[in-house]
Amino acid sequence: KLPPSGVFKQMLADVKRVEEQVFKNAGKETIDTPMGKIDTIRVERAGDSKNMKMWLSPAHDYLPVRVMFIDKKDNVFDQLIVEIVKAKAS
Repeated sequence: KLPPSGVFKQMLADVKRVEEQVFKNAGKETIDTPMGKIDTIRVERAGDSKNMKMWLSPAHDYLPVRVMFIDKKDNVFDQLIVEIVKAKAS
């Protein structure tokens, strides 16, 4: 569960390392996806809201349903969920 406002820490991995990142809760937002409208909480990397944003779905255990990253050359990488497939219990 996310804090209702303010900042929180989360471990993230990139190509070179795994490190703790600081994010801020940027508020609730409903986004359109191929799955329909999904209520989310948008979080942004604290101090650098242009660099990374994630939309987390409380209805789906806070799964990131959209992730946007902008690199140093202003290339935009924007991923949007298409479907959720739940594994069968064994």
